Formats: sequence, C-alpha cells, structure tokens
Amino acid sequence: MWAGEDNDARDDDGDVVVVDDDDVHGDGDGDDDVDDFDGDDDDEVVDVSDDGNDYGANGDGDDDDDDDNDDDDYDGADGGDNDVVVDDGDGDADGEAGYNDVDNDIDDDDDDDDEEEDDDDDDDDDDVDDMVVRIMMLTMTMVVMMLPLVVVMMMLMTMVIVMMMLMILVTMVMIMVPMVMVMVMMMTMTTTTMIMMVLMVLIVMLLLMRMMTVAMVMIMVVMMVVRVRVRVRVRVRVRVTVTVMVMVMVMMMLLPLMMIAFCGRE
Repeated sequence: MWAGEDNDARDDDGDVVVVDDDDVHGDGDGDDDVDDFDGDDDDEVVDVSDDGNDYGANGDGDDDDDDDNDDDDYDGADGGDNDVVVDDGDGDADGEAGYNDVDNDIDDDDDDDDEEEDDDDDDDDDDVDDMVVRIMMLTMTMVVMMLPLVVVMMMLMTMVIVMMMLMILVTMVMIMVPMVMVMVMMMTMTTTTMIMMVLMVLIVMLLLMRMMTVAMVMIMVVMMVVRVRVRVRVRVRVRVTVTVMVMVMVMMMLLPLMMIAFCGRE
C-alpha cells in the first residue's frame, strides 16, 4: 500500500482505496463504517500492498475476519492496518473488541482478590474449629482423669488411715502426671494425633480404674467381714458397695464410646 496525492492510499492499480483522511476506525479505510479498504460495505478482501499481503475486513493485516495480526495473541486494532498490543497477559481475549478494546485486567484482579479473601476466611474457620476441638478434648480428658479421685474418696470412709493415705498418694500421682503430659503435648501436636493420644490415655485410665475398683472392693469386703460380726449388715454393705462400683464401671465404659463418637463426628 502506498500514499498518493492528498495522502490517499492506493492499490497496485493506482486506485484510491482510502476515501478521506478523517476518523480512521478499525478497518483503516478512513470512514466510520466497519468494512474493508475499498470504501464500500461489502467486506471483500482488497490487495493494497506491493508485497502481496491481503488486508481483510478488519484491517489487521491478514485476510481473516478477526482482530489477530497473526501473532497468536488477542490484540486489538488501533484503527489502521497496524495492531497495538493491549493484551494484559492473563489469557483472556481482551483485544477481541478491536480498536475500542477495554482492558479486563482490573476485573480479573478483583476476582483473584475475592478468591484469596475466601481462602483466608476458610483458613481462619479451620483454625477456630481446630482450637475448639482441642479445648473440648482437653476438658473431657481432665474430667475423666479426676474421676478416680472421686471413686477413691467414696471408698475411703471404710478404710484405715494407712490405706487412706496410700490410696490418696497413688491417685494423685496417677492423675497429675498424665494430666500435665496431656496439657503439654496437646499444644504441640496435630488434631488427629491429639485425638489418638487422648483415646489411648482414656483406655489406660479406665483399665487402672477398673483394677483399682476391684482391689478396693476386695479390701472392703475382707475388712467388713473381719470387723463386723453381724452378717446381715455385711451383706447389705457389700451389696451397696458392689452396686456403686458397677455403676461407676458402667459410666467409665460409656466414656470411650462417647469420645469415639465425638471424634468421628469431628
């Protein structure tokens, strides 16, 4: 394509293909309508260059009907036969509108910011849920660990002073050592590991409590038989004691099931 008089573009035959110099829009033919370089509205391909390049309806330098000038990106035309790169690199077809292309990168950035905020909110919710689980597990573990002391205090009313002091000492050691270990470990481990550790502590505590309960019942029975002469009183006291022990053991057996159900729900 070359310029003749009055800056009019001409093809190889010397014919004028740009009708005026005003308002070049998209197709490069100098008028306000969207057609090819020959000045009419019929979108035919017109060869206006000396090297055989065909200019199509949109004036982008090739003979197809898009705004791509064969550089494989979605660039918009600047109103003539040369494209201005307006692609923002985000992979969407920003330049498909042609010369009046609007950059969509602002909307994409807003969408990315919204997704990041949603991810941050999800992380905060997970942290809160994890802390709630830790607090509940720690509280339930401490309650279960305090139950042996309650059982011992119930049984101490019929024991001698030496046995009383010994059982109190053993019970306090059995309660305080695991409790301190649990409180320290729960602050540094994951939720899954914490749940498994709590279940293991509960199982060990329940076994110890059952062994202690059986031993206490046997000691109480022997002491009552030796010290009490009236058999009716012995039978009544033994029945009451055994009933209390059975109730305590049943309650201890239900606690692991409650813990497992709670952990499974979480």
